[in-house]
Amino acid sequence: MIALQFTTALTSAPVVNDFQIRKVVNGTEFTENITPTSINWLGASNPMACDLNVPMIQPMNVNQFVTYKVSYKGGAFIAQSNDAFLVQMQTTTAISAPSNVTYHLPYNKVTWDMITSAGNYDYWLKFDGGTPVLAGNNVTEFMVPGTVTAGIEHNVSVAAKDANGNWGAWSALVYFTPTGGGTTTVMAPTMTPPSGSTNISSVELANTQGAEMYYVITNTQPMPGVTDPDPATSGTLYTGPITISPTQFTRIIAVCKLNGVYSAPYMSGYNMTTPPPAPKLTGSK
Repeated sequence: MIALQFTTALTSAPVVNDFQIRKVVNGTEFTENITPTSINWLGASNPMACDLNVPMIQPMNVNQFVTYKVSYKGGAFIAQSNDAFLVQMQTTTAISAPSNVTYHLPYNKVTWDMITSAGNYDYWLKFDGGTPVLAGNNVTEFMVPGTVTAGIEHNVSVAAKDANGNWGAWSALVYFTPTGGGTTTVMAPTMTPPSGSTNISSVELANTQGAEMYYVITNTQPMPGVTDPDPATSGTLYTGPITISPTQFTRIIAVCKLNGVYSAPYMSGYNMTTPPPAPKLTGSK
């Protein structure tokens, strides 16, 4: 949280886009602007102050001494007046294997539980000990690819990989025998820009099979035990770029549909930041 004190009273409630925030870590200023996640302003009872809540600084392999600079309505960036706070270096914690790995007939898909609700992990699968295949970011299911031969026994294992490239443990092998039938595996759509992008106003879907694409939009992070909206049953048919809000976290979940068969869902999350308006800063300390 950043506590601000203005030299003159605010006459109206500030909004998140009134502010740009930059962090200074170990003496290096980062030029990427941060948008506050929320604002606490007491109005008439204290019109010269407000608090800004900002995203948590993630630990790294070194101690981080962090300060902030804040610009109000396009004014100069004002440095905080108190001392830097410390984000202690991370300790090496093993990433556990995903649990409840299960193969499902007749859907021909593998599902699992996310390892933590607060994490940000890519999930990968190995079929028969082969090259890992990316399922997606913070996803819990994957359609078995057509390269896995029907009618004979196979095995699959699932692992998570964090944003720093650290692999977690692989789950125990699950054995399964996919059925035949000649059904084409429907691949999940791709999304542009990629998950985690900022300063964007729209997202495009694409697929290489000529499939219909359906999507839903949500502003919540994926949580164990909480069911996401299903684009296969409640989604909107994709006809062009999806316009998203520039002021809040947005997650898009999408599927492809081909010959009555749906792909596994694919999702991307976007932490939005947009340029603020241009009036000058009146003061801060």
